[in-house]
Amino acid sequence: MNSVLNMNKNQRRESAENTQKYFNQYCEKLFQALGPGEGLNANLAGEKTLFLRFNNGKVRQTTEVNQFQLNLSYQCQQKSCQYSIPFSFDAETDNGKIPFVLQKLRKEIEDLPTDSLQVPFQNHGI
Repeated sequence: MNSVLNMNKNQRRESAENTQKYFNQYCEKLFQALGPGEGLNANLAGEKTLFLRFNNGKVRQTTEVNQFQLNLSYQCQQKSCQYSIPFSFDAETDNGKIPFVLQKLRKEIEDLPTDSLQVPFQNHGI
């Protein structure tokens, strides 16, 4: 049957811990690529869900949904913008997006007006 269906509580906890570990490692690379005066806030949103359809007491269809999205808020020169990208948990794919994402944010922020009410990001650790 499906992998999520066969997972026990400890395996699900381990899966969540691995997700958090991978996300934290990715963010470290992302933050290291920032230049002076740049700030970034990264949030991961997603789901890992198993859907079962029953008919006459039998499992007729199983569907596993794994979708994650990385939501970024970027600040520089008292300007702010947001950007979202799919997050695959494939290191080669995700790490390859870092230069593209930062270039896109830096380009987009050039055309934005300054925000006199902006509250700069503070690093409170992970």
